[in-house]
Amino acid sequence: MSTVTPASSTEREFVHSRLIDAPRERIFRALAEPDHLARWWGPNGFTSSFEIFEFRPGGAWRFVFRGPDGTQYPNEKAAAQGKDIRLGGGAAAIRQYLNAGLVDELHLAISPVALGRGEKLFDGVDLPVLGFRCVVHVATEAATHVVFRKG
Repeated sequence: MSTVTPASSTEREFVHSRLIDAPRERIFRALAEPDHLARWWGPNGFTSSFEIFEFRPGGAWRFVFRGPDGTQYPNEKAAAQGKDIRLGGGAAAIRQYLNAGLVDELHLAISPVALGRGEKLFDGVDLPVLGFRCVVHVATEAATHVVFRKG
């Protein structure tokens, strides 16, 4: 069973629990070594490759999920120390971040370019219920900038 435990906006914590019938040392290797982690981390059908993996307090990691269709979903975690962290990925990844409570501010730059059908960014996401409100809405010749913030 997985759980997400929201913390204050200054201290986010993700808690994941699972009971695994295996020796402690083997489980530690599965979490601490990128070669092992890449074999199981992520949704079924996806692969992972790690660029940075610092398994220590305050360490950073950067990896890419690759979906069955070849779509790449970059992910990064670093000891931010109060600085912004930029999240990458497509609409599905952003919806997951929002619904998991991992986003405090969302800045959208909307450009009037037709690129095809695309994905619905907020499908299944209720920003007001999640505590977001629009704090900036600025239209320029090139794009419309909208910022949603929690609180």
